[in-house]
Amino acid sequence: MHACDTTLLSTCYYREASIHFFPIPAIGNRLATAFVSFAAAAVVVALSLHTNSPFFQQDMQSTALSPPPCQTSTSSESTTTLSCSADCNKGRDPSGEKTRETIAGGNRDTDIPIDWPFDSAEAFRRQAETAKRMAVPIEVTNSIGMKLRLIPAGEFVMGAKGTADAEAEAALKEFRQHVTKPAPVDVKSAVEYDPELAFVYSFLQSERPAHRVRITTSFYIGVTEVTQGQWKAVMKSRPWTEENQVKEGPQFAASCISWEDAVEFCKRLSTQEGFEYRLPTEAEWEYSCRAGTDTHFSFGDNAARLGLYAWWGGMIDDGNCQSEKYAHPVSVKKPNPWGLYDMHGNVLEWCIDWFDRDYYNASTKSDPTGPVSGSCRVYRGGSWIGSARGCRSASRDWNWPDQRDCDLGFRVCRMLPQLQ
Repeated sequence: MHACDTTLLSTCYYREASIHFFPIPAIGNRLATAFVSFAAAAVVVALSLHTNSPFFQQDMQSTALSPPPCQTSTSSESTTTLSCSADCNKGRDPSGEKTRETIAGGNRDTDIPIDWPFDSAEAFRRQAETAKRMAVPIEVTNSIGMKLRLIPAGEFVMGAKGTADAEAEAALKEFRQHVTKPAPVDVKSAVEYDPELAFVYSFLQSERPAHRVRITTSFYIGVTEVTQGQWKAVMKSRPWTEENQVKEGPQFAASCISWEDAVEFCKRLSTQEGFEYRLPTEAEWEYSCRAGTDTHFSFGDNAARLGLYAWWGGMIDDGNCQSEKYAHPVSVKKPNPWGLYDMHGNVLEWCIDWFDRDYYNASTKSDPTGPVSGSCRVYRGGSWIGSARGCRSASRDWNWPDQRDCDLGFRVCRMLPQLQ
């Protein structure tokens, strides 16, 4: 039995109502269902934040996503190059030169820009510069038709801005608007008042503190989530047929994929291609998703625009999947500044890391790979089921490595040839 079976809709609602901060790993099992039935009604109202909530009303200046005046030329079926005009130099610091730091100690990609955030023109410029310096294409297409995009080494601030208290207060405001019984007047009282909210609050804290991270090695990452067609080409199976809420087609995002399944896919594809494929680290995933931005989403802070970039809100919140409750074809929505599609929504995306709520307090600065052990693995990005808040760049969630759900998928990384 799976999370998206109609008999377990309340379980799925509760997982999503907590906006992926109170996930239930084995959300299909009977124990989870019994627990959820007790708490779902109250928490759905309290924590399913709509796009008109105070949290999302800050329509801060969004990052421009239209490509810079660059021209894309295709030299073969498998590679794409990008030539930029002088206007691509926009996005540097006021002096016209980027701040750089040369990393000592044998790092292969040593010329690492440390200025951040940056705009979409600078994102494209960095890709072009890195491709030229390392003599690799910006985009490659492998033998199964999977496109991968070059992500330059760099630094960024990982995690959520502000405090967990501020986000919890926004949830409380929503709660007060929809219930008639007395509501807690502050976060501390709310956490003491409701054990479930206390657990959710701990997940808000897991996104913090925001901390500086350095990605020292450039890498390729899938332009899209792994599709059903790509999965079948490597694995010769159709795991999504185990679910009720699914549509089939070669361009639909592969779903019902466990972490263990995804790792096996990477191993087989590596053998088939002769390149090293793997799941991204959590840091690599967020760095790729943000693409130079420091806002809630890669397009800004205003969740009212989320439907332009994501499939979301099919079972929770008022998203664009209310009448289309399934994972959708990839690359239909707008991409982020690095040319990646569906980093927000559609299917949740596995990362290689173990999950630890407190890991950000001890994370290494350079190329963090997560805790050395654990029981659950991280996934990112939100899905077609869930809320806008669950689709934020900083949102974290976890599940058992063998769990398969109708909104669980992945995308892959590929190492550059000279760095393998």
